[in-house]
Amino acid sequence: MKTLADLKRVVAEPNVKLTLIKCIDPKTESDKAHRYLNATRAVKKIQTNGFYLADPDNPKKSGSWIDYGKATQWAFTDTTATYADDFIILVYRVDR
Repeated sequence: MKTLADLKRVVAEPNVKLTLIKCIDPKTESDKAHRYLNATRAVKKIQTNGFYLADPDNPKKSGSWIDYGKATQWAFTDTTATYADDFIILVYRVDR
């Protein structure tokens, strides 16, 4: 993945899972606690402005929302997607 458009195409594929592997406070540049840290989540529902993630073992349980935001807030490698704003930096591993 290289762009936000690539991420949108990837999450639309079947059986895609995202794992939050790092959560950082940009003000202190230190790790931050997050309830979904190291939890693998499956794409549950896709909308034009973002998507829902849910526990793959319990998909009926309510999930978490990922807003696409602006393309400038994202950075990508082949297997990771990093979202950053003034309050939080989230690094996701994307498994196809």
